[in-house]
Amino acid sequence: MSTIYESDIEKFVIELFQSQGRTFLEVEQREELRGQDYTQSLLLPKLQEAINRLNPAIPEHARQDGYKHFIGLDTRNLSESNELFHQMMTE
Repeated sequence: MSTIYESDIEKFVIELFQSQGRTFLEVEQREELRGQDYTQSLLLPKLQEAINRLNPAIPEHARQDGYKHFIGLDTRNLSESNELFHQMMTE
């Protein structure tokens, strides 16, 4: 029986996502997008880019409002944040 290492699983998952058209960002790229706030789990420039790419027919001010609502969720309680996010998406 061979040993499976965490790095093997990580490599497999990265390759799987890349085969599905996802982009893997190296640590340096993520740090550059994150800026100086290392507690930030969202890559805000990528979020803004995705909102604009996925919603081209929506007016710019509406996309900005959605962005502000999304990043303004209180993340101290993950369960409540998820609930708020889903409520926001169904309104």
